Amino acid sequence: MARRLEDVLAQRVRELASQKTLPISHVADRCGLAHSYFWRILTAKASATLGVVQRLADALEVDPIELLVASPVKAGAEGHRHDQERRPVVEPKASGKVHRRSAAGSGRDRKQKSGT
Repeated sequence: MARRLEDVLAQRVRELASQKTLPISHVADRCGLAHSYFWRILTAKASATLGVVQRLADALEVDPIELLVASPVKAGAEGHRHDQERRPVVEPKASGKVHRRSAAGSGRDRKQKSGT
């Protein structure tokens, strides 16, 4: 199913602002849009004209096309990140005992229960 262009634009503005460590409010100020209209664009409740897309791109210092093309899904990014964090990873310790830790490497190691 194709995504709505308004949704893609909203997502990309947020992603690019985050990548450039720009607060969203600074992006709004840089493009000179009314804050109410800018927030409606960010929530995909308003459609942006091509001129507004150009102003957003200028504010984010990117090509306008980067705002209109959805970012690709990363390989292996199936499901939610939380699902991946909960999957245990089994690693042998130097002592030969096996312990489990989360896939995210949270540092919370738990020794596997043994029958001894």
